[in-house]
Amino acid sequence: SLSTGWFPLQGKSRKFTHLSYNPTLHYHSSAILASALDTVTQIYRQKDKRIRFSDVISGLVDGQRHLAAISTTLPLDVSGDKRAETDMFSKLTPLLPASTYSADSACLYRSYPMLMTMRGIHKASLFKRRSEMYSGCSTPEEYLEACIRQQNSGSNPRAAAVLKPLLTKKPFPDLFGPVVSVDGNLLGVDRPRGSRVEMAPLLTSWSTGPAAGASVRDLAEKAGKLKLSKLPRLVDTGTEEDDWTEAVEKISNMADNYFEDDD
Repeated sequence: SLSTGWFPLQGKSRKFTHLSYNPTLHYHSSAILASALDTVTQIYRQKDKRIRFSDVISGLVDGQRHLAAISTTLPLDVSGDKRAETDMFSKLTPLLPASTYSADSACLYRSYPMLMTMRGIHKASLFKRRSEMYSGCSTPEEYLEACIRQQNSGSNPRAAAVLKPLLTKKPFPDLFGPVVSVDGNLLGVDRPRGSRVEMAPLLTSWSTGPAAGASVRDLAEKAGKLKLSKLPRLVDTGTEEDDWTEAVEKISNMADNYFEDDD
């Protein structure tokens, strides 16, 4: 599901600028979710095995923050001069329910680790086009991480890049808007009639930052408002009022771990 809330409502689904999908079709929503999952896990699925799954998890888990949020941009637009230095790393679409937060509230969250993965993009090309402000960066990774940090307040990023783009031939659903070219780029003109996008670059983030914190807090608030007596099917499973209250309290405490202490 790509619902914007923990308790799905019809018409309340994630919007993607260059994707036209039917949120009621699992065929469509699962393709978007799978694309993000396949990309965000690329770093520990490489043949050289330099980075393991346990390395990624230990890097993301910070203190008691055990829920991480995934966001994506599909397709990734790298057109324009110095694209990486504008808002490329801050305009991703969150996939976790209720994980949208305002830029003004970002300062309320604790500093957090972030894994940003680019796919289908030559990182060296972005590095060569960097501005004077980033002239002190000696490697593409250092440059990308500096850009990510600049665009995501409080983040402690790790950048990863995979050259191979996402393949979107059949059976991948034809979800892309007309301005997306056959090779997944945004060229400002419609692609030829009858053609379809066969590959696409994309960007994902995986972090225990503001998006995850907002989602957990919303879940605690929504669950806290539910009356168990009005949920007979849940009561029939053997769930008691005290158990429900305890579970909601645990979620609320979990949410507090994402925010700065008042003192």
